[in-house]
Amino acid sequence: MPKTCALILAGGYSKRFKKDKRLSLGEQNPALNPKPLILRSLENVSSCYQDIFLVHRKNENKDFLKLLEKFNITCLSASSCTASLSQNLSQALKEITSKNTFEACAIFLADMPNIKQETIKILSKNAKKDLILRPSYKEKQGHPVIIGKDFFEQFSALESGQKPQQELKKLKNHLKLIQTNDKGVIVDIDYPSDYLKI
Repeated sequence: MPKTCALILAGGYSKRFKKDKRLSLGEQNPALNPKPLILRSLENVSSCYQDIFLVHRKNENKDFLKLLEKFNITCLSASSCTASLSQNLSQALKEITSKNTFEACAIFLADMPNIKQETIKILSKNAKKDLILRPSYKEKQGHPVIIGKDFFEQFSALESGQKPQQELKKLKNHLKLIQTNDKGVIVDIDYPSDYLKI
């Protein structure tokens, strides 16, 4: 199995959530473990990967950084307070490429804490340096997206106005979808009510 790292994109500003959703709890749904969202996401990812990178906001607040201390991860500060997701992805992949030891990178969004570990492991087992993997639930494509090393350079070149989705469309011949019954791959937490979707 190729050596795969994980990248968590956590540099957004939760504009639709109205407060820092990364620190929000799942108390609206009693079935959820009431931990901050970022902790749930990190615990999930760290159970499946040894090498983890996380992009956080520039001038990050101390409460958020404190939550990360118990994890063995490489934290990367966004290049600016207005950096887009594409810019954060590009910056992180340049850092990962400089390590020159990973054959693939699994890209996670910080607000998707309910992806099953089984799904993550299946995707990782199928990773290849010349392949892009993506889980699918009921015909909807989700996350994480695992990008093979052969495509690191293309995603590293993304600029502010470009969306990763556009690049994925260009590379559709290299995309392999993994069908799953895991709803967690398509549910992100944009609004407080989204906790009730799980």
